[in-house]
Amino acid sequence: MAKLIGQNSKYLEEQHAFHDNSMWGYSKWILAFCGLGLVIIMFGLYELFIGGKFANYLIGLGVMTAVVPMFVDKIALKHEHKSKMYRQGQKGEWEVKVELSKLPDNYAVFCDAKLLGKNYNIDFLVSGPTGLFAIEVKSFSGKVSLNNSYTLQAMDQAIKGALKVHNHLLNQTGKDVYVKALLVYSSDDAVVSTSRSNHNVTVIHKSELNRFIQSQRDISKQYNVFELENHLVTLTGHNSF
Repeated sequence: MAKLIGQNSKYLEEQHAFHDNSMWGYSKWILAFCGLGLVIIMFGLYELFIGGKFANYLIGLGVMTAVVPMFVDKIALKHEHKSKMYRQGQKGEWEVKVELSKLPDNYAVFCDAKLLGKNYNIDFLVSGPTGLFAIEVKSFSGKVSLNNSYTLQAMDQAIKGALKVHNHLLNQTGKDVYVKALLVYSSDDAVVSTSRSNHNVTVIHKSELNRFIQSQRDISKQYNVFELENHLVTLTGHNSF
């Protein structure tokens, strides 16, 4: 079993909680306005029944009050969509973490790796005898096309993460280590026909991830793998394994 260092992304957890709470908050306002509107309409109908002069005013006010939730509902739906998106992202990262934990014990997995002094995080860094891998996880479902804007943006994110790790290692330790960028799709419904490399990024499904990592060239003669892992522990702000 691989060594696991760090915890899953707090950002996804926080964003999911924020949008979930916001959704329920707006839902309460929707119910409150609907209830108030109905009460005002009831009073208006009563006024109309007894021939009161405020009947039309009350009915109009009640209708306007009941219409307000139509606009609030759009905001609530946006929060609901984002809440689901972040929850799906959390699930995806957890599933990839489970897969990576199955790597042999000569691999180290850094979860939600943040480089010291940098406002940037990488979903997973994997270090082992077959190299150093910077992994960006996406939870998209459906057929994965390497040419659409969503995939290209995710690939760019993956390569930027790999370059940041490479440059940080080089500047801090003098180690010129090649960092392989991986874009991993976590959803069981994602269709990645085969692992494909494009723009220096390998796009792969989580089910093929460990096999791909272990199939790469052995670098243990070129680098001291344990020393490299210790450097990563320091650079990501962790005290020890």
